[in-house]
Amino acid sequence: MESASDIINDLNRKFQIFAGKFSKQFHLQIPKNTLNTVQFYRDTYFPYLKNSVYKSNICYLMQLIDYQIWLYKVFKPALSLENALFYQLLITMGIISEALGTAILLNPLVEENTKDVSLGKVNERYQALHDRVVKNQFQNNIKLIAKFQLLEPPLLDTFTRIRVDIRNMIHIQNWEGRLYQQLSLEKFSAHLEEFRLFLGDVKSAVALRHTPEDLAMEFFEIPDPDFQKIYRGTIVQFDPVKGFGFIKSDALPRSIYFHRSKSPAAEKDNLQIGRESAFKLIEGKKGIEAVLE
Repeated sequence: MESASDIINDLNRKFQIFAGKFSKQFHLQIPKNTLNTVQFYRDTYFPYLKNSVYKSNICYLMQLIDYQIWLYKVFKPALSLENALFYQLLITMGIISEALGTAILLNPLVEENTKDVSLGKVNERYQALHDRVVKNQFQNNIKLIAKFQLLEPPLLDTFTRIRVDIRNMIHIQNWEGRLYQQLSLEKFSAHLEEFRLFLGDVKSAVALRHTPEDLAMEFFEIPDPDFQKIYRGTIVQFDPVKGFGFIKSDALPRSIYFHRSKSPAAEKDNLQIGRESAFKLIEGKKGIEAVLE
């Protein structure tokens, strides 16, 4: 019995033979190997993202745009607001924009799959946080990227403008009294080229230094915090150089930020991951913070 990989390899081989003959007939270079193309996008535009289903889906969408442009070259449809292919191209770019902002924020939550780079996913313990990020609006995710300083303001401005341009082109037919706009392949290619240049700029500029705790502090509030109560918890993260960390208590919905400078002097040298400690909640500069007892 043939294995799944044998079947895939056989189909790829047959497709390459077909594509070679077909491309000669139409004088076109047809994408021959999906996996190689996706791998190209992984290495060219998104090497900073952990290998996962989120990264792979973005790469497949990039390849889909190439395939849709190939269909245009073969069948010569008018690229206009009346044409389904035009919508597919723009909507695909729009989805990539949304997905990229989400994937950048999800990156610290992802666990890679050692056997298949397309199967890495968010660890189950972060599922609730994952759901909040995914449901967040694009503009709110952009604000978080700015707050965590993952991208510089000029790139974020470009990111937002590109998405707005895509959205406006998709919805332009709904403007009252507006005639359908014809869009040549050359004009669309200019938009796509700008988008790809932007992705290349992000590759060298992105700084994914945020943590799951950073995201948790944004999405999970402490309901009715009791500032008089003494909690018990375990230190789950601590940076001895910068002096801050997070402590987790079963009585609270998320880990709580603390800083060494607010801990009793006798305990400062004993702070380490895994240590249990009593603490109180205070209203600090970063929101709700813990002060270790």
